[in-house]
Amino acid sequence: MRFNLQAKNPVRSVRTLLWVVLALMLSWWRLGDSGFGVQGDLPLHYHISRSMLEGMRAGEWGLDWGGLLEGGRGSSLFTFYPPLFYWLTGLVALAGGLSILSSLKVVTVLILVFNQWTAWRLAGRYLSRLEDQGQKADREMEEWARLVASLLGVLLPGLALIGLNRGFLPQALGMGFLPLVIDGADRLLSGERGWGARISLVVGLSGVVLSHTICAYLTVVALGLLLVSDDRWREPKWWRRLAVVAGLCVLCAGLTAFFWLPQLVEMSWVKMDMHLEKQNYHDYLFFAPAANGSPYRRAWQGLNEVAGLVTIGQSSLVMLAGLLAWRDRTARRLMRFGMAVGLFGVLISLPQLEILWRVVPGLPFVQFPWRWQPVTGMVGGVLVVRGLWQRGAGGGRWSLVGGAALIGLFLAGFWLTILLCRPYSGAEGARQITALTASGVGRASLSHAESRALQDDGSPDFLWYTGNLVYFRPRTAETTIYPTVDQPGSLEIREGRGRVTEVRRTQEVRHFRVEAETPLRARLVSYAYPHWRATRDGVSIPIGIEPGSGLMEIELPAGAFEVRFDYRSPSYAQWISGLTLLGLMIWMLTGRRRSGAWYTAGR
Repeated sequence: MRFNLQAKNPVRSVRTLLWVVLALMLSWWRLGDSGFGVQGDLPLHYHISRSMLEGMRAGEWGLDWGGLLEGGRGSSLFTFYPPLFYWLTGLVALAGGLSILSSLKVVTVLILVFNQWTAWRLAGRYLSRLEDQGQKADREMEEWARLVASLLGVLLPGLALIGLNRGFLPQALGMGFLPLVIDGADRLLSGERGWGARISLVVGLSGVVLSHTICAYLTVVALGLLLVSDDRWREPKWWRRLAVVAGLCVLCAGLTAFFWLPQLVEMSWVKMDMHLEKQNYHDYLFFAPAANGSPYRRAWQGLNEVAGLVTIGQSSLVMLAGLLAWRDRTARRLMRFGMAVGLFGVLISLPQLEILWRVVPGLPFVQFPWRWQPVTGMVGGVLVVRGLWQRGAGGGRWSLVGGAALIGLFLAGFWLTILLCRPYSGAEGARQITALTASGVGRASLSHAESRALQDDGSPDFLWYTGNLVYFRPRTAETTIYPTVDQPGSLEIREGRGRVTEVRRTQEVRHFRVEAETPLRARLVSYAYPHWRATRDGVSIPIGIEPGSGLMEIELPAGAFEVRFDYRSPSYAQWISGLTLLGLMIWMLTGRRRSGAWYTAGR
């Protein structure tokens, strides 16, 4: 089959339009839902985006402290949660004058389009040598094949499960960067010269790290599977190429040090272990029973059954497509990589191989084995196109049966995609959106056990409390769950007589004028995290920790003065990232002058 289109390639004319149309189709139900289908982690990202947006409005663009969270007591969230997604939602809201929910809807569509674009780039790597009865396909056919592969990467249910049904929006964004990582690494391992492969790897890996920490872990696993499935290690220059890939990964680590380095230092300061207790991987292996009989856990069990079908279906699709493409020698490496990706998703989901979660470092932090499925879907889309092409080129009964099975598996996967895209807020939507977006002032705080019981009962009232992230609180803090508020905490007098006047109150700066008739003991209603600093008339004063609450506490003498609290994390990590960026710019400028002489691995 050939196209005689001399004026221009029609694929290029309609490609972006098709991506946008498909993104709108998949998110259509949620775009029309008043609460965007309030389920999964959407409430969490609503409150984090709200905190980021308020920081931007106050000029705190490098926000580290999520002051609106925890009922205004704040959280060191942005030290631990990558900021890229929230910067994006904040910019969309500011630029378009949109509400937070509207900006989340816009960003969701953009993420779906972005995933298709990067899948298209990856497909260009593996579909550039399609063969038709021994004849090389024309350029137009390759473009059509790439377009179909990019569409399949989103139509398969892996991304819909993560990005739409569960609302893991930062991971969905990170998964869009993963094809750039695979594309760049594979091109470098092939000995490609020039800046294209290097930029793809650096941008992709940096984007993954700044989008989602778990996604960064999954990307490292995907890179490992790519290396394991590579057959070029016998070539003399392969180790030098591998060293180039490793060096660029180190470069990415330097560029993103401003985020991940403080995270490693400060991990022991917070209640991170509570997060692992809440979502135990045992509950999400293949068809695991509900942890208890509550509506919340039964709903998770139902979703886990669908996720199991997604894992089995996508992995079978990849395996079958790989077998169909086996005779195409130019696809052997893709086939091995794809089958390794599909097999990995199955292995970590099997209850019989639960030992993997105990022996593989870092795997328990993934929590849900089906987080891997967007990777399987992305690679599966490329393999399906390759497999169907080879079936059409080779013919034969086996190819016919295999092609029919391949199409059947895709249709079953597409049905699951539609199922996962549809929200289930229903008649409760209006009540849910009110509980999510309205201030919770006047509502009672809850104990941690009470909040868990409210969530287990499936009550929409739990949404009043979804701005709490207990596991990011300092270890000195209590675990009470607070309703949402519109401002970060203020300064309160606990002992003595005096008056406090607010000068400025933002998430990272609290400035007050104090008139004390007697010595005072005052507290700032924010958790005592080590990076807070307090001054009285510009002179540093010690910060204590209030027993029982973990809030900041200070002692003040009688008199009139100004008290200021500032959240300022150490700048060593920012310096590392800045110097790395400067070095990269110098390297790129000098590298152009050397005409690529630094890199001879491909020769």
